Amino acid sequence: MSVELKMNHAREFTDIEDSVLDVWLALENAGLDEHARRVLDSGLIWEHFSSLLDNDPNKRTQEEVVQAASLATKFNGEVSAGLQAMREAASNRANQPALTHDMMIRD
Repeated sequence: MSVELKMNHAREFTDIEDSVLDVWLALENAGLDEHARRVLDSGLIWEHFSSLLDNDPNKRTQEEVVQAASLATKFNGEVSAGLQAMREAASNRANQPALTHDMMIRD
């Protein structure tokens, strides 16, 4: 087996992990812990499954290809839900009144 195939396979699951961690961190920083957990879980299982596949994509079974695609779809769905929650949270913050000096308690 060639080193190039191994490196391509390593890149495949590293790219997944990079995406997972980027979205997970953004959701954590936004205080959306449950969405962050679901993104992390679905993304890491996809990444770990892909790491178990044959280095040569041509040697992967149809069942493996279908399962990997299903895991990718699940992850993308969790990302979409998380991004929607981030948009809603940002919208809710934008609709709250801003703190002004007039709102301060005065002696």
